[in-house]
Amino acid sequence: MKYFLFFIPFLILACGNEVAETIESENHKQASADTSNVTLVEEIIPSLEVETINNDLTAMYLSGDIESVSIHTFQVDDEGEEIGMGGSYEYYSFNVNGMITQLEIAGCCGTDSEMWEYIYNDGDYLTHRKRYLDSDYDDEYEEFMEKEKYFYNSDSILVKIKFAGEDKELTKETSFEYDDEGRIEIELTEYTSDDSYEERSYFYGPDYTTENVSGSDESMNYSSTEYYSENGMIIREEKTLSVGNMITKYEYKLDDRGNWIERTSRYKYESEENWNPSTTVTRSIKYRN
Repeated sequence: MKYFLFFIPFLILACGNEVAETIESENHKQASADTSNVTLVEEIIPSLEVETINNDLTAMYLSGDIESVSIHTFQVDDEGEEIGMGGSYEYYSFNVNGMITQLEIAGCCGTDSEMWEYIYNDGDYLTHRKRYLDSDYDDEYEEFMEKEKYFYNSDSILVKIKFAGEDKELTKETSFEYDDEGRIEIELTEYTSDDSYEERSYFYGPDYTTENVSGSDESMNYSSTEYYSENGMIIREEKTLSVGNMITKYEYKLDDRGNWIERTSRYKYESEENWNPSTTVTRSIKYRN
């Protein structure tokens, strides 16, 4: 099983309009598919079979011959109006095999944009990821800020990732154990600076996945159960936290090719009656044909 890595951020950045200009330049404007007949996904139905996850596109619940995807994450108020200072932007490029080749994350509040470079072997297995500030990336990849190296066993199963900082010193290691169906069962991250750790264990049901997180800092422990649609998209999350139980619900709009182009989420604690302002994620998809 190949390892597919992608980012769908939920952190809302306090960014100005210049962030939009960083990604939505003439080189980065993306053409969405026809959205005239979008479909709303609400019901809980069985999740995506693990065998269908065969590249980064399917790991991101995308199908088709896709060249790039631009993602905008932002908050809206009860009237549906965007609030904050622009949200966050990400721009993914894919090769013809559906693997991520480059990820750009827009800079915020005067900081540089980030660029992630993806490196594969001849078998299209990810071997390295490198993070650069945008200015360093343009300067012949000279100074990376972070580097990740991926290790596989004899069956081409990912077993470990090593992380290094800009000084090239090891900062942490993440190891993986799998169940009989090839799904991650245990994910253990160990930090070199203070010997702390974080462990994530997973249980898979017919239409849900439960994640239990524990570690050196017990205040950060939690349990989360996500429920999925037939395409594997999250439609409900129930999280047990130290401050109480939180529920998040998700709604989607799909384009005419069946890919979601908008996801809206709202959350509340069990003790609350009303749902809190929502977070919206939009995806502008550029198809090759």
